[in-house]
This record gives sequence, C-alpha cells and structure tokens, in this order.
Amino acid sequence: MRPNRTFITNAAIGLMLIGLFAVVSFVDLSSTFISVEAPVYSGKSETKSVAFMFNVYENEETVREIMKVLEENNASATFFVGGKWAKDNLSTVIEIGKKFELGNHGYSHAELAISNVEKITQELSATHKIVKGATGIEMKLFAPPSGHFNKTTLSVAEKLGYTTVMWTQGKDTIDWRDHDKDLIIKRATRDAKNGDLILMHPTAETLEALPDIINFYTNNKFSMEKVSEII
Repeated sequence: MRPNRTFITNAAIGLMLIGLFAVVSFVDLSSTFISVEAPVYSGKSETKSVAFMFNVYENEETVREIMKVLEENNASATFFVGGKWAKDNLSTVIEIGKKFELGNHGYSHAELAISNVEKITQELSATHKIVKGATGIEMKLFAPPSGHFNKTTLSVAEKLGYTTVMWTQGKDTIDWRDHDKDLIIKRATRDAKNGDLILMHPTAETLEALPDIINFYTNNKFSMEKVSEII
C-alpha cells in the first residue's frame, strides 16, 4: 500500500509550524529576561569613595540626628525612604532632599519578590508620587525592601525609570536586628574598598556608631558620597 503523499505533506507542515511556534515562544521569553538590568552592588573601584545607604521606615528624630552628624563631618549619604513613612514625615523628607539624596524603598515594606506586576508598580509609584509632590525630585534609585527581588521586581523598577541598588557583600550592618554599636562599626568598616555601598538603618545604635564609622573612612582617605555619585 502506497503512503498518502497529501497526508505526509500536511503532517510535515504541521510539525514545522509546531517547531516554529516553540522557537518563537522561547525567543520571546528569553528576550524578556535578558533585557532586565542586574542590581548594582558596588560603585566605581577606581575612585577612593564609599556611599552610606540608609533604609528608612521609622524613627524620624533619629533620621534627623543622623543627618546632623553627616553634615558636621562633611559626609553625604542616600536615604531610601518608605512611602508610608514619607507621607507622615514630609518635612524631614524635604530636608533630606535639600542636603542629601533620596531613593525609593517601596511604600509599605511589602515582599516584592513574590508580588505581581500591579503590586510592585503600586508600591514604587505611590512612593515616587509622595516624594516628588513634596520635593519636586524625580528619584532614580530603588532599594528593594529586605533586599528581596526577582526578575519581575527588576523589570518593573526598570520600566519606571529606576536603577535597583543593593549593598556590597559584607557591608550590611544588620543594625535593625543587632543593636550593638561595636558590631555595627565592624560590619560597616571591615575590608573597606573603593565603591563600597554600606547599608544602615536609623537605629539608636547606628546613630551612636556613625561618628566612628565616618572617622574610619576619613582617616583612610575615603570620601563619603551619594550612591548616584559613585555607581
């Protein structure tokens, strides 16, 4: 019995179409992921400078005291503010914007690594609107709450015009958990190198440790800049 040529031809065309669809689908998914920029973990290594990052969701008075210490020591910093906190402390946000750098830390400290596009967009956009309304500043830097993110988080941040920033490995003081001045100083200064991004929070112990941290970097000829100035 001879094979049906029409059947064979149709089957071959069908297989080709299935294969083509699979290839197109794969390429589309891959291109989506490839386009996402990776977070920034450190600044320029050729410049002898570091950046202090303060993630802020509480303690307005401590934030103001930290600003005062930084000013007195000719040190700069970037404050990543939560939108909910910013809304309740607009005068402090305005002062930060005048003297230092403002970044986005989401609105409610939500877990953005498991959130959908709509939730992530809402968290970043709400904070952006509050800060811009109070200061006129278009923030460009985003620090994910708890340091948690995935490709969706990065993609949404990028589409909203943000660069995602993390701390340099080993430079998270974990001051929100370990309320120990000496430990905070150690974590903020050990193995110091050009371009370090050093993460802190407005805790009482961090405020107490900050002059020693600044003195360490000053004595070792580091300048303390805004994040945007060294990345």
